[in-house]
Amino acid sequence: MADPAALRRRLRTELRRARDDAQKTQRDVAEALFWSPSKVIRIESGQTGISVTDLKALLEFYGVRDDAKVAELVDMARRSRKQPWSQYRDVVTAEGATYYGYEASASIVRQFEPLLIPGLLQTPTYMRALLEGVFQEDERTIARRVEARLERQKLLERDDVRELIFIVDEAAVRHVVGGPQAMADQLEHIAELSDRPDVTFRVIPFSVGGYIGLRGPFSLLQFPGQDDADVVYLEGLENAFFHDNDERTGQYRSVFADLEEKALSEEASIELLGSIIAGLQVDVSVPRRR
Repeated sequence: MADPAALRRRLRTELRRARDDAQKTQRDVAEALFWSPSKVIRIESGQTGISVTDLKALLEFYGVRDDAKVAELVDMARRSRKQPWSQYRDVVTAEGATYYGYEASASIVRQFEPLLIPGLLQTPTYMRALLEGVFQEDERTIARRVEARLERQKLLERDDVRELIFIVDEAAVRHVVGGPQAMADQLEHIAELSDRPDVTFRVIPFSVGGYIGLRGPFSLLQFPGQDDADVVYLEGLENAFFHDNDERTGQYRSVFADLEEKALSEEASIELLGSIIAGLQVDVSVPRRR
């Protein structure tokens, strides 16, 4: 199920590849189609969409005349113009909506968090406590953000095959967000999800000391049939960034591999959650991995 954001990204990748195959420059395109050079740049960078008329003219110039291929790209362009997450535009930024779209379309999601439980794994109670205590949102905004996050989590209910790999610092599972019972419920929820074959959850223990992941959180997304087209998403307090060039995504693949080497095994990570819950002295039990 391709999201409009993912379709836009795939379309611009296809167009850049077609231009390279035709051995044309961006200036060649602008001069031949009487476009401004900035228009070509915006289309290829994804800053703007492309109309069906412009797409057909572009494909004709590149010599792409296979009817099936043209029809596929035209359909992609039409579907990509839909506005994803428009019902939550009051609480979801444009970058956030784009990320949610990429996340929903990815075949592998690799995510590292040094301080917080990853959004796809959060319980509603944890979400609310986080939005109240960390982000200090008002009640209406909190309710809307929780609604949006639960909508995002629906991808966990889908039957299509994907891998979700989460690594967190031990701090993320030891911060008692929302009180002992809320945190215990959150950790038990993670343990239950970790029993699924498509979800991997691992913890980097405090004993590791300083390591590169403490620079901050990031997500690395891989898409089906596009092994050379990963996306890295970096989200800060005030802004967010995407990187999809091979050099940067390669760096983050190496970083994530390093994190995997430092993290506890899946089994040991779940055992750690159990010991933390026991220390919270609440009445829950963590299921063991089968």
